[in-house]
Amino acid sequence: MYIPKKQTSLRRKLFIVFALSTLLPMVLCIGIITFTYNRKYVSDTEKASQTYLDLATSSVSAYLDDINQITMAPYYHSYFKKKENEKEKNSMDQFSFESEMSQLFSLTKYSRNDLRDIVVTSNGNVMYYRAVDWHRYYYEGNTLTNETWYQTAFNNPDKIVFVPPYTNQENGILDNSFFTVVRRITNLADLSQVNTIMLNMNTKYLERLIGHINYFIPHILILTDGNEKFLYSSQPISKDFFKNIQANHDYKFNKNEWKTIGERTINTYNLKISLLISQTEAKKQTTMIFLISMFIYFCCLLFAFFMFSGFSKWMNGAISMFCLVAQKVENGDFSARSEKINIKEMDTLGRSMDQMIVRLDEKIKDEYLLTLQQKNTELRALQSQIQPHFIFNTINNFIYLNQIGEKEKLEECFFSFSRLLRYVLRNDSMTTINNELDFLEDYCLLQKLRFTARFTYIIRCEESLKDVLIPRLLIQPLVENAIIHGIEPSKKACLLTVSVYKNDSDIVIDVNDNGVGFDLASLSNDRVGIASVKERLRFWNGDAQFLISSSLGVGTHCQIVFSKEV
Repeated sequence: MYIPKKQTSLRRKLFIVFALSTLLPMVLCIGIITFTYNRKYVSDTEKASQTYLDLATSSVSAYLDDINQITMAPYYHSYFKKKENEKEKNSMDQFSFESEMSQLFSLTKYSRNDLRDIVVTSNGNVMYYRAVDWHRYYYEGNTLTNETWYQTAFNNPDKIVFVPPYTNQENGILDNSFFTVVRRITNLADLSQVNTIMLNMNTKYLERLIGHINYFIPHILILTDGNEKFLYSSQPISKDFFKNIQANHDYKFNKNEWKTIGERTINTYNLKISLLISQTEAKKQTTMIFLISMFIYFCCLLFAFFMFSGFSKWMNGAISMFCLVAQKVENGDFSARSEKINIKEMDTLGRSMDQMIVRLDEKIKDEYLLTLQQKNTELRALQSQIQPHFIFNTINNFIYLNQIGEKEKLEECFFSFSRLLRYVLRNDSMTTINNELDFLEDYCLLQKLRFTARFTYIIRCEESLKDVLIPRLLIQPLVENAIIHGIEPSKKACLLTVSVYKNDSDIVIDVNDNGVGFDLASLSNDRVGIASVKERLRFWNGDAQFLISSSLGVGTHCQIVFSKEV
């Protein structure tokens, strides 16, 4: 049982095609843009990070060289160049020691404000100090031998050593406001003498030094000693975060996900600088590009939708105008004309339609008014040749082909329709069988646009008969009747065959279809096409025969038989 498909408006179909044709390119474009930007961002970040790390390492190394010079100053003090006996030690003028030491420090960059504390000791006794809280280092009976920095210096003679800062026990944050530098000073004249120098360095100068390097990515710079112990970070970090970094794990801290992107070693001081960058920033940048792309796409989509809606209304207006003109002509008003349209193809179609109406009107007035009988016969023939519904359906098919982008097929159909109109509007009453069949080829091609796979046609003719003259538009009414009354009501795919061949001395024109057929007993004079063919055959050739046979469910077979010298 045939179940008709649910009909959908042309406007809705075009909208679905429009939506799908924009959705897929949007997904591809936004995906490619986002992916390309992310790759570019990661690549640029890698290059910029390595450059920044090299510059930061160079700056830190120069900074440590300055500190190293300060720790070397005591080597030039006279106290550390000779052996002192106990009496001389007791009678040593403290003021003279400090004066000489101050002069030596003045030759270095000691005056810089990042030097918070400086303490020089000998055998556990404070010999020189410049400290923020000097009572911590210098009070009677204090030998400082239990201090961490003192033990570190004692175990590393003649080396500059960095002492890790303290960890805040309350929140686990590593103190990055200062770090300690110590050195054990060897007196070659008295190797039993234990001398040290301790510097507490404020990191503000180091922060300014690194901060002058342009780097646009959120980052953390970490300085560690040879034992992987924390010395300094450009941002306050927690102890747990530092442990994860040492284990080469990505770790979230302060709402950011951090990753180590590079390391550099300062071999002179056995230190390592690590650079961590925020991966969250890369995700934010990629998300931002994605959202911007989506915003631009939706703006363009909105603009395209308004353009599509306007164009659709424009096309619908042209179709409505053609329908109105066709309805007026159908009702006998041949004064109806198409308005000018700003679409070239549609305007050409409108002008051709106007010319067809003018020619039809002229034929009715000038030719078919000659005799009443001839007028009635020819008027029916013309009315059956080109029906307004056929024009309307053809125009609708043209619009649909244009909307779905079938440009080549649309162009082919336009040419067929143009040839068809020119053939209909010709003034001559006779034509060759070849021209008539070419016209039917165009006519059937346009009908196939409407019926698609439901309609197939075959047109054939013996080569020797192509130049035989017959009345123009003699076969078209039979073909039109076969399509309208036989093929259109059928629920199956139908075949229409038009054949021209010789049978002995006769020429036979066969029009055969396997449509629904009909009962010959019900055939009446309201079949305009058949009546028109009979009347025209009688006026053209009184000996010509018109034969018709039909069966319900089988189809209809029409024959025109006439004698003609070839």
